[in-house]
Amino acid sequence: MTEKKYPFQSTGEMLEKRTEEMGDKEILAYYDETYTYKEFNACVNSLANGLKAIGFEKGNVLATFTYNSPQMLFAFFAAHKLGGAVTPINIDWKGEEVAYQINHSEATHLIVDGNFLPVIEEIKDQLTDLKEIIVVRGDDLKYISYDKLVAQSSPEREFPLEAKLEDMAFIYYTSGTTGKPKGVPLLHRNIISYWAVPGGGGPGAGGALAGANLTFLIILPLFHVNAMMTSMNCIYGGIRMCLRRRFSAREFWAVVERYKVNVVSAVPAVYSILLKDEENYKKYDRSSLFLAITGAAEISPETIKKFEEKFGVMVYEGYGLTEGTVASTMNPIGQRKVGSIGKPLPGQEVAVMDDDGKLLGPNEVGEIVVRGDNVMKGYYKDEESTKGTIDEQGWLHTGDMGYYDDDGYFFIVGRKKDMIIRGGENIYPKEIEDVLYEHPDVMESAVVPVPDPIMGEEVAAYIVLREGSKVTESEIEEYCRSKLADYKVPKYIKFLKELPKSHMGKILKRELKEMAKKDFGSG
Repeated sequence: MTEKKYPFQSTGEMLEKRTEEMGDKEILAYYDETYTYKEFNACVNSLANGLKAIGFEKGNVLATFTYNSPQMLFAFFAAHKLGGAVTPINIDWKGEEVAYQINHSEATHLIVDGNFLPVIEEIKDQLTDLKEIIVVRGDDLKYISYDKLVAQSSPEREFPLEAKLEDMAFIYYTSGTTGKPKGVPLLHRNIISYWAVPGGGGPGAGGALAGANLTFLIILPLFHVNAMMTSMNCIYGGIRMCLRRRFSAREFWAVVERYKVNVVSAVPAVYSILLKDEENYKKYDRSSLFLAITGAAEISPETIKKFEEKFGVMVYEGYGLTEGTVASTMNPIGQRKVGSIGKPLPGQEVAVMDDDGKLLGPNEVGEIVVRGDNVMKGYYKDEESTKGTIDEQGWLHTGDMGYYDDDGYFFIVGRKKDMIIRGGENIYPKEIEDVLYEHPDVMESAVVPVPDPIMGEEVAAYIVLREGSKVTESEIEEYCRSKLADYKVPKYIKFLKELPKSHMGKILKRELKEMAKKDFGSG
């Protein structure tokens, strides 16, 4: 690996060079606030100078515990310019979870929204490395005011750019299925690798949309790597960001009209929620929006079809994970295959591997693996978990089962741990879920295994029906039987008002598995 192929040494250097090139271009709209590159960079410098004055230095970690806001983006770049890292905290987490992340990441400084101060007050005596607390939108005199800190600091950079390619930029925490969340340290190299090759980065960076006069709507939380990389890619690619505090179905189409939004990235749950809008969307001019990107969780082809028919917006699937700095595959613009997660992004290797470590050919199902400069070196302070995730050849084992077709498009069939083995037959829940989504009365579905003393495991389906539906469990079973082999047809079906989900809209199958044990016993 040589540093010469990288256009920047750090994200801070990237921001400064882009500011030199596009200083007066608007880069961020946040409600009634707007920022040009020059204004954005000046705000970053003011915060960086303020952080330096209160002891933040190279190698330190800054925690953020706020809603999406310009201040959160400024914090990312300010810490990076000083040679430090950022660990963004999920605003839905409770005191014990927040304390764990702050302590495990060894954060020395915290920027917190005033609304979340009660959580910090509850745990502050447990925070071992934390030295300073800075409050955004709050006037608690016990702590440092964000506004006052930046007001008394120069908007000019008064320090050298400290960060290098191999320095840590972020520590994101994954909500694991068991045990404590794992810290994913992302280096500047991991992020900048997206821009180091022609066409890299996907939509919003060196990909098909770079340099276009476009507006990208960011509604996903910046404490998730997806929204962070979207914002980084927009700044790199000169694409205006329209940032919102969080997703709101009620305001979505109004925002599209007001800011002339062209592109949005969201999780499947967002598109399902918008589909429930029967009349409100008709009040607004939606013509500017032409591209909707989806990832982070599975989306059914039926949902894509219905969204496109209703709103006239093309939906493109991509795939990635935090350990791989978000995106590894994407459907090429204008060349998508519905149901596919697309092709590998430039600069990355994506393959399919069997349990013995052998790479498989087209149309052979195995575990999807990723390799490239975007892949993390290993989990933060967790060598054991790293060994089980990154092999000796540098392949990141995703835990997702899939295959690629003769054209090189990848498809996911399910999670490795979610696969159901019934009487020796492998059953992938996604295949059954896709069939269920095709039923006109089904809004959402999730298929999980149920332990069975005879077959080993049986198939259970949890379903959310469309409002007013009168369909029965037996009718759903017969529908499945007409489209699936008998052994794949759910033995158990239960209707729920809603499925348990994470903050990113992922269906929490671990909760459904436990529910199924109680609901259906041993069969």
